Amino acid sequence: MNGASWRAHDLWRAYAARDRASVAEHLAHLEDDQLEFARGVTANFYNDTLP
Repeated sequence: MNGASWRAHDLWRAYAARDRASVAEHLAHLEDDQLEFARGVTANFYNDTLP
């Protein structure tokens, strides 16, 4: 899952930069299990940024 973790981070960076093309590209290249992992990582990032 190390690769999925890096992909999730790349997806998050693209999202934070509001780069829609990169977000779509990252999502298109994720397999189902990687997409699920990326969803969890993104949720954790979001929860960690709440005050």
